[in-house]
Amino acid sequence: DCGAPMRTRTGKGGQYWYYTCSRAKYMGKVGCGGVTVSMPKLDEIVTDALCEKVLQPDRLQEMLGALIARNSGRREQLQAELRELQRQRRDIDQKLDKLADAVENGAAASSLYDRFQKRQNEREQIVRLISFKTREIDTPLSAVTPEKLDAFAASFRARLRNSDDPAFRRAYMRLLLHKVIVGKDAIQISGPKAALAHQLSTEKPLAPSMVPTFMDGWCTRQESNL
Repeated sequence: DCGAPMRTRTGKGGQYWYYTCSRAKYMGKVGCGGVTVSMPKLDEIVTDALCEKVLQPDRLQEMLGALIARNSGRREQLQAELRELQRQRRDIDQKLDKLADAVENGAAASSLYDRFQKRQNEREQIVRLISFKTREIDTPLSAVTPEKLDAFAASFRARLRNSDDPAFRRAYMRLLLHKVIVGKDAIQISGPKAALAHQLSTEKPLAPSMVPTFMDGWCTRQESNL
């Protein structure tokens, strides 16, 4: 309702976990009516949507083909987009520094909290996009066989739904999803197609520990990260 990020909270001494509106959590109903949803329930809904609507061979083929056609001969444009993302990151860094200075100088922390969290979230998204864009430049997309599409889709779906492999699920959910918007009546998910397409077309997909999340210095070349 208010656009604030959702945060985790617990109930009954940590027995239950929830996602809840951060503004409602810190300011109460005066800040926002808020949306609270069970963490396992929301995780299951989003995972099922990815598996049933995105991680299907025909959908992957359509997405990969469109990206290959779009990316042909656009290296200079990609480099320009990368420079713009880097400029945005520097701008957000300056804003974060100013907000931190304001808190240190005695400004009301509660009035700055939402702004600081919003800027942090923006920076995290930009860092991931910089990583995707750099990898897109360094490793152009290539066509794949129907057999590889089928195997990739089946393997990815199985591992996302495997409760015994939470590290993989968390890392790749961050890779595949740009935003999850939770309303009272609907959930909207979106993500960068290029991130999934590169996982599909590369011979050596990224391991979960190498998926770009919040690390500023993430390197796109696999041999540099071993």
